[in-house]
Parts: sequence; structure tokens; C-alpha cells
Amino acid sequence: MAQIRLLNHRIRKRLPNIKIIFATWGNLSDELRDEIQNRFQPDAVVSTVNELMLGIDALMLQQGKNPARGLLAENEPERLAALHELQLLQPETLMIYQQYIEEACQAFNVKYAQISLVDETWVNTPASPLADENQNPIEAGIPREESICTHLVHQNEALIIEDIDRDPRFKHNPELNRNKIKSYAGVPLRTKQGLVLGSLCILDKQVRQMSEEDLVLLNQLADDLIQTLTSDKAQTQKLEEIAKLQQAQGESLQDVLS
Repeated sequence: MAQIRLLNHRIRKRLPNIKIIFATWGNLSDELRDEIQNRFQPDAVVSTVNELMLGIDALMLQQGKNPARGLLAENEPERLAALHELQLLQPETLMIYQQYIEEACQAFNVKYAQISLVDETWVNTPASPLADENQNPIEAGIPREESICTHLVHQNEALIIEDIDRDPRFKHNPELNRNKIKSYAGVPLRTKQGLVLGSLCILDKQVRQMSEEDLVLLNQLADDLIQTLTSDKAQTQKLEEIAKLQQAQGESLQDVLS
């Protein structure tokens, strides 16, 4: 520890503006983390490569550099072309988005679910319950650099964050903080050609773990959604189902009131 303290002192003296991350590879002890933090005052203490990458992202954010701005899918041109060709923000699709969001909320007993379509600089979130009340529901969205779904599209797979406060990339995210979101679980909206257009996610105000069964169910909902969105016939069938469901609910309510 004495040698580490001396090295830390010399580095700080020569490079006062440098950021220092201590890595305790494989040692997950909170006691060791606290001891290192108290003794050497590093900018971060990590024990895995994943934590190291997250720590670097957090330091970049503190310096006003948002790493999300550079997160692009390998097939970004093809992905954007497919997204624009499908024209998924037509007014008639709003009920479809609302229905899938409601189904996801009910399936996982959460208040919020969201569908994200990741465009070049903007993430469209049609019918999102988190949207500003002044936004047109079909035009709701947030800047791409502020969206968790940007990271999901980049990594091309599901993204599970059980405790957002422990993830330095998102703990200061304005949208999540404004809505007091503590956990996120999202899966890709992937076309038959393998292009990820966005995500279907659930969000909770409590720290939440996702089981394998939960992830399977969320993927099934996402697959059903993308199949509906990418087929005119499927869209028509879904809208007919929604209309029948609304009619049945209206008749049930009428029976109760009469």
C-alpha cells in the first residue's frame, strides 16, 4: 500500500488534471473498494473490465464528452435506410404502439414500457408514457445521445440494467432522473434481415432483476411487434383486434353501468 500511495502522489503531482482509476481485478470486496477510495481518493475503483469501461464512460461524461454520440451500429447506413423505408410513425400506428406498451406493462407489472425507434440523431418513442405531455404522442422522442436504447442498438443485443444508480453511464440521465427510473430492461426490435431498428423496454421505479423467463417473454413481445410493424397485413389485423377489444371493453362497461 505504501508503494501505491507514493506512486499515486507522484502521478498527481506531475499530472494534476489526470484521472486515475484503480483496478482490483477479481476482488469484489466492498471493504477493499472503500479502503482504496479512502486512502488514495481515485476517480473510480473497479474490479472487472466491464466496470472499467463504464468508469471511463462516466469520466468522459463529467468532462462534457458524451461517448453515446459515437455509438453507431456496424450496419448503420443499412439500418437507417430500413427504418426510413418502413415509415413507422404514421398516425394510424399509434394504437398499435399503445397496445404493445399496455401489454408489456401488464405482463411485467410495471408502470412504464417504451418502444424506441433509433434514428440518426433522434430516438422516436411513440405513445411513450414518459413523453412530455405537450408532445404529440406519435412524435414523442428524445435526443439519441440521451437514450439508453442507443447503447442497445450499438451492442446489438438485450441490455439489462438492474440498478441504474450503479451504472455511471445513466445515473445522471435527465429523462430517467425526472421519472425516478431505477431499472431498465430492453430487447432489440430486429427485422428478418437482422437490422436492429430500436427496442422494446420496460422501466421500473424500483431495482429489478430479470429472470431468463422474463427475458424470453420480452423478446417474444418484441418479435411480435416488429412482425406487425413490418407487414401491412399484420398491421391491419392488429388494428382490427384492437378495435374488437375496445368494443368488448365498452360493452362490458355498459353492462356494469346499466
